[in-house]
Amino acid sequence: MDLTEYTSYPSSSGWFVRLWFFSLGACIGSFLNVCIDRIPVGRSVIRPSSHCKCGKAVAWYAMVPVLSWLLLWGKARCCGVSLPGRYPLAELLMGLIVLTSWEFRAPVPALIGMGFGFMLLTAAFIDWEHFIIPDILSIGLMVAGISLSFSFPELHGYTDRNGAPLLDNLRSGITAITGAVVGSGVILWIALLAEKAFKKEAMGMGDVKFLGGIGAFCGWQGALFALFGGAVLGTALLLPCVVLQRLFRKPPLIEPLRMKSPVPFGPLLATAALLYYLFLQPWADAYMLQLQLGIF
Repeated sequence: MDLTEYTSYPSSSGWFVRLWFFSLGACIGSFLNVCIDRIPVGRSVIRPSSHCKCGKAVAWYAMVPVLSWLLLWGKARCCGVSLPGRYPLAELLMGLIVLTSWEFRAPVPALIGMGFGFMLLTAAFIDWEHFIIPDILSIGLMVAGISLSFSFPELHGYTDRNGAPLLDNLRSGITAITGAVVGSGVILWIALLAEKAFKKEAMGMGDVKFLGGIGAFCGWQGALFALFGGAVLGTALLLPCVVLQRLFRKPPLIEPLRMKSPVPFGPLLATAALLYYLFLQPWADAYMLQLQLGIF
């Protein structure tokens, strides 16, 4: 992987361009919230148009990303019902993903990364709220990754250096398929072994398909990074909760931190995958190459 792809773009955009990409991402984040609300219940994300829980249509000036929620103090303009803090959070995160993709990746991988980030973020929030990753996001991620890899070999670093564009397309597609197979296969075996060890389901099939989708976009190295990186992130986040449970035994203090309920793995996989795709790919791949050379 050529490191110049990751180092030549951060300083190339002026503040206006950066603001434009962030605003674009935040607007996409508004649609992302619609997907989060409707996909789990099987509703169309197109029709009807956005409306409040009371049934009234939401005016355009009440849908300005992030700002509308802040100016209205997290309340609906029409009836005063509380709006989830997830709304501005998703818009803010999507704005940062679009901006960062443009700043740190070459144009084609940047545009693909925006769509990749959209699907990752949608799946992460749905898994956080409902403990499911719908097939349209997991299998859809896999199909999209493989299709885009065959169409745009730049996604996996193939840039027609040898004057054989069709060969680069084929190599890129094979990289995506390998990533999908390795990603879903490794996590499936971990899930099966954990189920045998703990005598209960330790990981849902949604996570298996989801990691396969990540592998289609990031290759087998990215799939493994997302898996183990997600596990490290989960440990780092949950360990303080366990410590607080031990220190504070009064129910009102620790109720939100109780570890008896299942923990969604999708948000952790999505976070690690984004870190890999946007920042860490060349270094993670170089490290894994060293491991391969050391083993074989």
